[in-house]
Amino acid sequence: MRRLIVGDIHARYEALRTVLEMASFDPDEDILYSTGDLCDRGREPVETLEFLSSLPGFRPVLGNHDIWLELFLLTGEVDVDWLYNGGVDTIRRLSSGLSKRRTEELGRWLSSFPVIRLEEDDIIVHGGPGPCRSMAEVERLAAMRRPSPFRIGNADERSLFGILWDRDYLFSAMESERYEVPSKYMKVHYDLVPPLETERTIWSGHTQLIGTARPFIAPSYHLVAIDTGAGSGLGKLTLMDMDTRQMWQSGIG
Repeated sequence: MRRLIVGDIHARYEALRTVLEMASFDPDEDILYSTGDLCDRGREPVETLEFLSSLPGFRPVLGNHDIWLELFLLTGEVDVDWLYNGGVDTIRRLSSGLSKRRTEELGRWLSSFPVIRLEEDDIIVHGGPGPCRSMAEVERLAAMRRPSPFRIGNADERSLFGILWDRDYLFSAMESERYEVPSKYMKVHYDLVPPLETERTIWSGHTQLIGTARPFIAPSYHLVAIDTGAGSGLGKLTLMDMDTRQMWQSGIG
């Protein structure tokens, strides 16, 4: 059994199938983790959701785009922010490509996605550790049952929301490693935060590393960031073996 992890897919179904084929992925034996953001911006949300939901060893975390998708699938409600971030095309394709029953089934499937996934040697999140400054806090939030659809009603839910959107941890790691923050984010204000005290590897997506289209690895922050820009249409989709760090990438056409 191998443990593979894929960066933000954003409905790039063909790229996903390409990297899995390059890695000789065995759906009956291998585990596939995901950093979230399964849909939006790409043209194949139905194919992406149907394929991933069929995999017995698929272990995702919730991304910010998945929050919007979950809300729509479960309630029919549309978050205005979603419309400006790829939601219009996703709604159109899902509405014409899914039955009401299947829409509800996929909504319930998304409701099972955690914000934090803890493994023996790994922490998988979409954005970063967010407000967590200790493993005890990470573990406490990971043990919570999140609301579905995701809504912010208390301090813990605000913390989970912060984990989904966190970029402070990545940018702090980049500064520590003397790595230039991607130009797309240069005007984004961020706070410097210390590395989390942990022996686990933190895997994240959310921030597109389009310039190099390579994962960013910061040993001092225990971080591997693997969103290499598939959602933009300008970067690549990255799949990585979590144990050997072997990598496979597909360009976006």
